Amino acid sequence: MTAPVHVSADPAATRRRNWPVARIWAGLLLAGALATGGGGCASIKHTQRITLPSKHLLRSDQLQVVSDFKIERDHAVIQDLKKLRRQVAESLDLPLGTKPVVVYLFPNEMEYMQYLQTRFPDYPARRAYFIETAGKDLSVYTWWG
Repeated sequence: MTAPVHVSADPAATRRRNWPVARIWAGLLLAGALATGGGGCASIKHTQRITLPSKHLLRSDQLQVVSDFKIERDHAVIQDLKKLRRQVAESLDLPLGTKPVVVYLFPNEMEYMQYLQTRFPDYPARRAYFIETAGKDLSVYTWWG
């Protein structure tokens, strides 16, 4: 059963009300990826090089967050993701994955959507994608906010 989605004439108000739901789903997607090490991911061929966030790299356990803005290692979101990873693995009785998961964290929705439309034009718009590229990293693409 899914959580109710509130609709308003004000799109910004709708996004604010639905943000906790989107954050939970994005967190679960990432935690599942971290816990399982990427089983069942979409495989795609790496074609052209598109600019991704690259200025800052934060490593924490299996998680590698790449962004163009600094995130502190002890930030609540990072700590929550580490905790959620362990909880998902325990509740599903799965071993913790060891393969690094690289999270490309765009500064805003617009830059994320532009990247998706350029790099993965056939993919529908979503809050986050978990993708395993052929011979490459397990990657999560999402935006901050």
